[in-house]
Amino acid sequence: MNLDFNLNLTIFNKVDSSPYTFFELPDFQNDLKRLKYSLGDRFTSPIKSVFQVIKSIVSLVSLLILLANMHYWFVILCFLTAIPTFLVHAKLGKASYSLMYEQTPLTRDLEYTSRLLTEKGSVKEIRTFNLYKHLINRWKMIFLKQRNETLNLTKKESYYTTLLETFSGIITLISTIFLVILIKRNNLGIGEFVAVLQAFQTSVSSINNCSNHLARIYEDSIYLEDYFKFTEFKNQNAKIEMNKKDKIIYKNSIVEQGIVLENIHFSYPGTNKDILSDISLKIKAGEKVAIVGENGSGKSTLIKCILGLYSPSSGNIFVGGTNIHNLSKEDLAKKFTVIFQDFIKYSYTLKENIGFGNISFINNEESIRT
Repeated sequence: MNLDFNLNLTIFNKVDSSPYTFFELPDFQNDLKRLKYSLGDRFTSPIKSVFQVIKSIVSLVSLLILLANMHYWFVILCFLTAIPTFLVHAKLGKASYSLMYEQTPLTRDLEYTSRLLTEKGSVKEIRTFNLYKHLINRWKMIFLKQRNETLNLTKKESYYTTLLETFSGIITLISTIFLVILIKRNNLGIGEFVAVLQAFQTSVSSINNCSNHLARIYEDSIYLEDYFKFTEFKNQNAKIEMNKKDKIIYKNSIVEQGIVLENIHFSYPGTNKDILSDISLKIKAGEKVAIVGENGSGKSTLIKCILGLYSPSSGNIFVGGTNIHNLSKEDLAKKFTVIFQDFIKYSYTLKENIGFGNISFINNEESIRT
């Protein structure tokens, strides 16, 4: 629980520090989705596996010495089963991750469609436009596709597991025949036969156990790579951060000097198309300004640039005579309030919904009532 707590806290902090433009990218959303799969278990599993491997090796040593004294071929036969066991489980682990990776966009689609079909806010529109049949067919199609892909992987796992068990059985049969021949040649008793056979079977079991855990470590490392790739990413383009010693506090500068945009250009990551092209304007103190334009003309994008949510590709934005690149996120947030066209109605209390507009007054009931 503590590990899950700390891992999720790290992810939340990383999300908060990521550029807002990243949330427009499907790959970013897919990465976030994959990080929600049992992070704590994925971190502790390799540690548990290492201890299991050490435990198996400790019990193996004496058994392998006993078998080597009988004949070195017993040791070779023991390890013959380990190699295919490791390779098969490693391959299946990679296949499991690949399936999850490929299914992530579909999983997000499935969950979103499920929410549309069940949440109060969307049900009224679905009934009004008679969308239920269309959406339920979409849900069924994705659900069945994922089920069939998962079932195919399960069949593949069963097939390879059966092959491994068959191979292990053949090795055990060969070793038993070899042991019978040795006992006849050396005139050994039934007691030696049982002891060596049990030692061989226990050794094979321990070696296979080691192989399984090593393959599990490999599989977990693939999942953990997603986590470290996400949390260790450094955004080279983040400009709205600054050192505490450079932090500047402004009180009335916005009122005095207003907001100025100089030759603003903006395009989304991975595209060359300018959503905003050479925009310059000045909003004076006390001035009311309406920005009018067709859908998709960049009105909301411009507002998000002024708010510091988007960082312009080029150009400068000054708030109270200061470039917003030199303002911390906290200071910038204190300068503005905004109601987006797709604003959130939080499923909390009325007090919190109002108080979120200025979080520093969340417990000031008089201000909230006003």
